[in-house]
Amino acid sequence: MYWNWKQNFARPGVYPGSFLVFWKMNRHHRPLQEFAMRFFELPEKGRVLDVGCGGGSFIAMMLKRAPETQFYGVDYSPVSVKKSLSFNRGAVRDGQVKIVQGSVSALPFEPDFFDLVTASETIYFWPDPANDVREVARVLKPGGVFAVCCDAADKEAAKKYTDRIRGMTVYTPEELSGFLAGAGLTGIECHSDPATGMVCVTGRKPAGSGSES
Repeated sequence: MYWNWKQNFARPGVYPGSFLVFWKMNRHHRPLQEFAMRFFELPEKGRVLDVGCGGGSFIAMMLKRAPETQFYGVDYSPVSVKKSLSFNRGAVRDGQVKIVQGSVSALPFEPDFFDLVTASETIYFWPDPANDVREVARVLKPGGVFAVCCDAADKEAAKKYTDRIRGMTVYTPEELSGFLAGAGLTGIECHSDPATGMVCVTGRKPAGSGSES
């Protein structure tokens, strides 16, 4: 029973205890998100997508630092979408934040749309990371950046979670970098903090590689 509520990390709202999971997400992901934001720039008056937006705290954090930027969030869980809308309700009301339900495998956005795409503590649950990162690359503008950040990149240390949370897979920094390279992103950089295990991998969509090129 103790571990049942933790299944909500993979599928929020399916199991009892989702409120606790959203609280933990919004509180405990903050150090990782602050770490990750050291390694990418928020576009001024551009568009940013947070994939797997969960409780919506990362969008709120980025919005404070880029108040003239348009933010989007996508999550396949309707409960997550509802929570993220509520967490950012002021900005949603003002039209600066838009949250939609959808899958990373088929993002509901046109090609070459975003200046920046982020994925925080979510790639563990993507159905097919290699192809899903290609889908992220599709919606990036040429010159746009994808940043994926995790606080678990040690497969052995993470077994206490992966053995109990269905559908969770931990990837090494090398594997994460490989997903980005396989999607055609370039200038890939991997930043890590050995003391905490936090990792942020970034890559850029090459200029001239858009859908009309």
